[in-house]
Amino acid sequence: MSDREELKEQIYELFNDSDCEEMYSVMAELVNRLDDNIDAEYREDDEEWFDGLHLSIQTKEDAMKQGAKSRIRKYFFNAKEFIDKVCT
Repeated sequence: MSDREELKEQIYELFNDSDCEEMYSVMAELVNRLDDNIDAEYREDDEEWFDGLHLSIQTKEDAMKQGAKSRIRKYFFNAKEFIDKVCT
């Protein structure tokens, strides 16, 4: 049994022994992330991660960079819009 599979089994056992809702939520999130292929960087190594993204995005780094640029543009636009309202 791999370390990952052993960890999953231990977490599931903890679920059965615990009544704490918060602990359950945190552990459920961890289990969901264990199946992620976080070491894969390229589209061909982790197609599922790239679902819904434009085909021109070939690496996870590119996707994160594009998301950050988009958020910065949105913040800038919102700030500009607010300033225009206040100054007019």
